[in-house]
Amino acid sequence: MPHTVARTLPVPAASLSEWGLDADKADSSAARVYDFKRTLRRGPRCKNKWSYYATQAVAARDYSQARLKKLLVTVHPDRRAAGPMLLPETGLTRRERASLLRLRIGCVWTAARRYMKGRCASPACSRCGDPETLELLLCTCPGLAKERSTVTTAYRRQGLPATTLQHLLLPSRPHLPALRSLAVFLEETGIAAYH
Repeated sequence: MPHTVARTLPVPAASLSEWGLDADKADSSAARVYDFKRTLRRGPRCKNKWSYYATQAVAARDYSQARLKKLLVTVHPDRRAAGPMLLPETGLTRRERASLLRLRIGCVWTAARRYMKGRCASPACSRCGDPETLELLLCTCPGLAKERSTVTTAYRRQGLPATTLQHLLLPSRPHLPALRSLAVFLEETGIAAYH
């Protein structure tokens, strides 16, 4: 198929009046658009007539779209597509937030992971002897049962389950006392330093 080039043809005034348009109105609106473009291009200190000024004006639409996207991800009805509940904006220190986020994305160098990467001689936990994974450290290691009991009681006080790794790291409702107790547990046991 041959490509065709669209051309702008002059429209006779008779055809404009047939559509109910006035030629003078069309000319004045075109002139206003041209004046706006010329004003946009040139400024008092602008040497190049084709350069544009970057505007710092922000439309309300810019903020509303970003907020809507963030809201849709958090309240999406399909749990597979919805992102995890966000951590509270206030109430946690920067260090606590960093350690909780590192755990959420799986960026923790447990003995099993170090063993897989060739950085450790054994994947066994130093407290119980089982392969040291994040789930073992947070949920089942008998050597950390005493420290873990404070976390589980804090979660249960808020009405949250605390039996699996998913329950601990991604609670259905992010209550600050529960997350703070988890952060304290991570600091006391040294799990937060596994990076």
